[in-house]
Amino acid sequence: MYKDGQIITDHKAFANWANANGNKFSDRPNGDGTYTVYEVKESETNKQNRVRGIRNQMLDKSDKYMISDFPLTDEERVQMKLYRQYLRDYTKQKDWWELLPMTFDEYIADKAEPEAEPEK
Repeated sequence: MYKDGQIITDHKAFANWANANGNKFSDRPNGDGTYTVYEVKESETNKQNRVRGIRNQMLDKSDKYMISDFPLTDEERVQMKLYRQYLRDYTKQKDWWELLPMTFDEYIADKAEPEAEPEK
């Protein structure tokens, strides 16, 4: 709805929109009752902290699957262990903070073998 460099007059409507959209935009008063919208650039450190926090939440949520009496098959337990190792190693990749880590379902789909093409 709003874009970088846009001049606005309704600061309250913009603030509500910015809050609902992750505060990726802010505004500066121009001194004449108008405001200029600008895109907030996230620092590399903030990106790293944000992505690391998301990764940590994913590890925390998967802790329960490692309890020995949690009802998983042996294969599911192995897959979960591999996924948790992927999450622990995630920050060792080059530019790891540029993308979010895969969810468990995405990880499993990524590791699945491609279907064999039918013979002609």
